[in-house]
Amino acid sequence: MKGRAIIARGAPVDPPRSLALRPAYPTLAEIEKRFLASIAFQSPRTGATYRDGMLRFDHFLAVAGVDPFTMTADDAQLPEDVLEHFFRWLSDSGYSRGTVETYLGGVKAFWRFATAKRYVPPRFSYDAMRAGLAMVMGRHKVRSPRIDARLPLIVAHVDGLPLPADADPWDQMRRLELLRDRALLHTLFYSAMRRAEVASLNRQDMQDGGPMTRW
Repeated sequence: MKGRAIIARGAPVDPPRSLALRPAYPTLAEIEKRFLASIAFQSPRTGATYRDGMLRFDHFLAVAGVDPFTMTADDAQLPEDVLEHFFRWLSDSGYSRGTVETYLGGVKAFWRFATAKRYVPPRFSYDAMRAGLAMVMGRHKVRSPRIDARLPLIVAHVDGLPLPADADPWDQMRRLELLRDRALLHTLFYSAMRRAEVASLNRQDMQDGGPMTRW
């Protein structure tokens, strides 16, 4: 074809250096934004826990002089054992072991997400990061909670209280209050829920107080 250069088949091609592109990784802040969006459909408690952990991790990065809004993991020169450094920083900050593990849970999930999506260089291996963190943390001995053997007596006592008659509005209110207290005590005793969890229950959580149909 006249006016066009014809390249013979099989001839070596030497592309210009501009075509040898370096992978473009998102900034740490952008990864965090995508991570938090990915957990939008998880339980509110899990979401809140993960967000708290990421707030502590953002503080950790700021102390280290890292700007997550402009830097990628490579730009910030984060080490492959960044989780171990984060653990030591939390421990040195005076947080309890339980709080440290709570914050780590969210940040571990963040790095699992980042490595799975390949938002960070391949030198970051989540399995290696988790294994290294486990070696540094060691085993955490959790004390079993002490259960007072007299707790059933409280439930039995409240169950044995006579229900006021519903002759007048005042008695009706006292009757409902006693039935409510019985229900709360039974829920606490048999479900092992926290007081705050039981206090936040509403009618929708309890099927509006009606029995569940099993057939």
